Amino acid sequence: MNPILLSVIAAGGYALAAAIEARHIDNDRREHKRVFVAAMTIALACHLWVVLSSLGGQGETWTVSLIATLSLSAWMIGVVVVGLRLRQRQGILLAPLLAAVSVIALGSGFDSMAGRSVTSNLGLATHIVLSLAAFSVLFIAGAQSLLLGWQNRALKQHHFSAIAGLPSMKRMEVLLFDLLTSGWMLLSAALLTGWAFIDDLFAQHLLHKTVLSAAAWLVFSGLLIGRRLFGWRGATATAWTLTGFGVLALGTLGSKIMLELVLDRV
Repeated sequence: MNPILLSVIAAGGYALAAAIEARHIDNDRREHKRVFVAAMTIALACHLWVVLSSLGGQGETWTVSLIATLSLSAWMIGVVVVGLRLRQRQGILLAPLLAAVSVIALGSGFDSMAGRSVTSNLGLATHIVLSLAAFSVLFIAGAQSLLLGWQNRALKQHHFSAIAGLPSMKRMEVLLFDLLTSGWMLLSAALLTGWAFIDDLFAQHLLHKTVLSAAAWLVFSGLLIGRRLFGWRGATATAWTLTGFGVLALGTLGSKIMLELVLDRV
């Protein structure tokens, strides 16, 4: 099928799901959830087809461009969003996330950027999927930490109406650290598979990505240990989460931007 048409359908599905979440933030009726799940199912299926087409290449070779990387990450964010939505109502967080995913999905059908060709194998595929899954989950954790920080500030300033649609602070913190724990585990697995299956970090221009990903892993490890031993929460958790994700994003996307847009090396 035509990638542009599929990307338009995917973007429309994500946008519809975002609109449902935003419009019915205080009303969790069953029919709204059904429409949300149907829209997301169609969007995710069409989006995945576009992503796989953009990575297709020839034979056992993949073409990995910046847009393809962003698109696959956005698709994974969409999958996590569905899981969060089925678990508990989070419309004020999910609607903006889905709006961003919709824009990326729309752009993925028009991807004309040259990408870096890599030889595909099971080990490399596992490493790429784990890396992008970790990035996606930790991206949502970063968004959740911002929302938690806003909620904490609004409570201190007695702006209760601004956060009326949010779950309790306790539930918000539990969700944040659930996301952080899952993201940390995925990142750990991604680092292990990278060291196991990537032969030459220097030749493949991956040394800086590995160093930054390892640095992010240390930040998230420190946060989880601090939570366990010292009960870190609030502004401290937000600061560590955003720092860790910033370092990870610099390694995951920053390297692609430098190689493809700045240095024109693919």
